[in-house]
Amino acid sequence: MNLRIALLLTLLAPMLKAQGDLEVRVIDVQSLLEPLRDASVAVWGLPIKNALSSIRDGEDTAEPEPVWLVEPDTLVNQLRDAIDPKGWPEGCLIRLNDSRRHLIVIQTPQVLDRLEATVQRMARRLNLSIEVEVLVVKANAAALAGLMGGGGVVSESRFNALMQGEDQGLTVVANASTTTLSGIRARIVSGRNHRRVAVTEVEVAQSSRIADPNVLVLRDGLDLSVRPMLLPDGRVHVRVQGGYDRDLVTRQVQTRQDSKLELPSLQVQRVSGNATLLAGEGFVLGTVSGDDEGSGLLIIRARSTSPVAAEVGDRFQPYPIAYLTQSFMRLPTLDLGLNPRRPDGGSGFREEPTGYVSGSEIVDFIRRGVTPRWWGENLYELSPQRDWLWVAAGPEHHRGVTNFLGALGRSRARSVTAEVMVVTLASRALADIGPARGLEQLRQILRSPAALRRFHAVSATEIGGSVELLGGEEYAYLREFNVEIAMGSEMVEPEVDTGFSGVYVQLRPTELTGDQLGLDYRIETGGRDTMTTRDAGTLE
Repeated sequence: MNLRIALLLTLLAPMLKAQGDLEVRVIDVQSLLEPLRDASVAVWGLPIKNALSSIRDGEDTAEPEPVWLVEPDTLVNQLRDAIDPKGWPEGCLIRLNDSRRHLIVIQTPQVLDRLEATVQRMARRLNLSIEVEVLVVKANAAALAGLMGGGGVVSESRFNALMQGEDQGLTVVANASTTTLSGIRARIVSGRNHRRVAVTEVEVAQSSRIADPNVLVLRDGLDLSVRPMLLPDGRVHVRVQGGYDRDLVTRQVQTRQDSKLELPSLQVQRVSGNATLLAGEGFVLGTVSGDDEGSGLLIIRARSTSPVAAEVGDRFQPYPIAYLTQSFMRLPTLDLGLNPRRPDGGSGFREEPTGYVSGSEIVDFIRRGVTPRWWGENLYELSPQRDWLWVAAGPEHHRGVTNFLGALGRSRARSVTAEVMVVTLASRALADIGPARGLEQLRQILRSPAALRRFHAVSATEIGGSVELLGGEEYAYLREFNVEIAMGSEMVEPEVDTGFSGVYVQLRPTELTGDQLGLDYRIETGGRDTMTTRDAGTLE
C-alpha cells in the first residue's frame, strides 16, 4: 500500500510544480474509519435451561454488526464542506485510497493544515471515552429507603465513599468497571463459575446399579450490558440490562431406595433501566430479596473521562444525538412457572424499531427551522446508529442548532423512578391502605415492622420505555418415572426440571395529559408450593 502511495506522489509531482503553491499530503484517517462492534448482550431470563445443562437462556451468540464512527463513503464530502465547497479550484483533489486508511489531498498548504486539524478534532470528538462503574451492594429495607430519598440518584461524594469503603449504611459486595465510546454497548462480567458434579445412582435390577454423573456450571456474579450515550450538554444517558446471581448450596435428594441426585439452586436477580446522569453521579437499580441482609443491589455510574471543550469559531461541529434517535428500551416478556419453557426462553436484548425521533427527522427539522434558505448539503449523519450529527456552518447557525437540540432533548428527558415492594401485611395494616393515603404514608406502612417484605426492587426509565425487575430463587427438582425393562425388572428414571420462586414485574409508563401519567404493569409470582399467579393492567 505504501508503494502505491509513493508511486502516486511521484506521478503527481510534475503536475504540482506546474500549478504553483499546491502541495500533496497523505492524511491518516484510520482512527475515524476503524470499524467497532457492540459487546454481546448480558444474560436475560432464568439462567438454567435445564439442570443438566450449562447453556444459558438469553445468551446472544451472534456476532454484533460493525459500527463506523464515520461513514467511509461520505467522509470526503464532509471534509470538503468543512473547509468550504468554494475553496476547491481546478487541480485540487481529495480522495480515499483503496485501503480506506489514508486521504490523499492536493491543496494549498494553508488548506492542508486546516484539513489535518479538522481530522484531528473529529477523532478527538468521536473517540471520547466513557467510564462505566458498577457497585454491587448489600442493602436492607432501611438502607434502600435512604438511597431512594434522593429519587434513586447517588451523589458523586457518596459513590466515592462507597468505592473507598467509607459508607456505613451499605456494604460493597463487588465492583467492576469498563470503558467504552458513546453509543457503543459494553459488557461487564465479574464473578466466577462453580462446577457442580451431580451423580445419579439408579438401581437397575437386583444389586445392579448404574452411576450417571453430570457436570453443572453455575454462575456466581455480575453480568451486565451497558450502553452509555453522551448528551449535547455533557451529561451521560446510560441504559443497563442484566443481573446478579448467587450460587446457593446444592441439595442432595433421595429419590428411591439408593438413588440420589444433587440438585442446584440459584438466587437470581434481573433488572433493566436507564437514567441521565450529571458528572460523577450514579443511579440505583436492582432487586433486594426478603432476607434481612439484602443482596445484590446495583449502583451504576457513567462519566466521560476525556472531556473536550468546543472549539470556538470552528466551522465543522459535531452534535451527539444518540439519546434522541436510539429506540426505546423494550425488553421481551418473561413467563415464570411454565413447563415446558417457551423456545426462546424469554430472552434477549431487543428494542422496538421506532424511537423518539429519527436522525432524518432531526435533519429535516433543522433545515426547516434554522435559517431554512441557507442549508445546502451541510448536515450529515455519520454513523449507522446515527450517534453524531455533524454540521458545517457559521456561528449563528451553530447557535440555532444547539438551541433546537437542547429543546428537543429536554422534551424527552422526563423519566420515572419505579420502586416496587411485595409484602405480606396483617389484616389491620391492610385496612389502613386506601385511596386517600398519600405516597409517603403508604411507604411508611409498607416499611413498617408489620409488613413482611418479600420482594423490593427499584429502577428508572424514560416515559415511553419500560423496565423489568425479577428476583427470587431458581431451583431444580426431580420427577421420577418407573420404566419396565424386563419381566419383573424396573428402572427408576429420574427427570430433572427447574422451577422459580419469586417475583417478576414489568412496568411501562406512558404520558397522558399534562402531568398525568399512565402505567402499564404486569406482575407474576411463583413459589415452590404455589401456582404461578399473574396480574396485568393499567393505572392512571
